[in-house]
Amino acid sequence: MAGLDARQFPVHVVASKTLLAIGIEVMKAKITYWREQDGYWLGYLNDYPDHWTQGEDLDDLKAHLRDLFQMFGAEAIPGIRKEEELEVA
Repeated sequence: MAGLDARQFPVHVVASKTLLAIGIEVMKAKITYWREQDGYWLGYLNDYPDHWTQGEDLDDLKAHLRDLFQMFGAEAIPGIRKEEELEVA
């Protein structure tokens, strides 16, 4: 895997970072999800609890959540409420 440049993988939102031995940052975001009675999976990014999405299965839901993560990090969308920890002392 030599020759990979971490700059080829843009980071839009800092939720949680893990640096792999090959020098690529892996982004992680906490999610909440559940399965509804109709069989669909619902969930949201914990940083954006007002914005739910759904999927036909868990993998589909996670794909939609990844899309939301990228969209919220790349654009200044009015009205998006974000939860964050504030250091006060």
